[in-house]
Amino acid sequence: LADAKLKTYRFWETQPVVGFTDRVDDANDVIEADKEMSDVRCEPYSLPNGFVWDTLNIDDSQVLGELYVLLNQNYVEDEDQLFRFDYSQPFLHWALKPPGFQCDWYCGIRAETTRKLVGFISAVPASIVLRSETRYGRD
Repeated sequence: LADAKLKTYRFWETQPVVGFTDRVDDANDVIEADKEMSDVRCEPYSLPNGFVWDTLNIDDSQVLGELYVLLNQNYVEDEDQLFRFDYSQPFLHWALKPPGFQCDWYCGIRAETTRKLVGFISAVPASIVLRSETRYGRD
């Protein structure tokens, strides 16, 4: 531990994690309280000209294929681009449809004129147990 404290960790210093010299509170309270639905923005954020939001129907094999291509060709694990994610279409379909999923959580961004899928944001329901308390949210 003494050697680790002498090193610089540029990436981790930019992240919201506990550092070697930080004091840890054992309370395990929430970092941010749950928001009321009335406090959550209902209308989507505007996109730059030429792009539009699209709720993706991942039960449509063509849409699932587009999502597969987007993720496979654009999301890279390492900076040398030696390892590339290659989740199969059946795996993507399974992973995005756990119990309690909601179709409107699959937000695509498309080029307006060509309708090409150029971005994707999603969430899935999650329950987290911390000691004896269960919290429900989206990941």
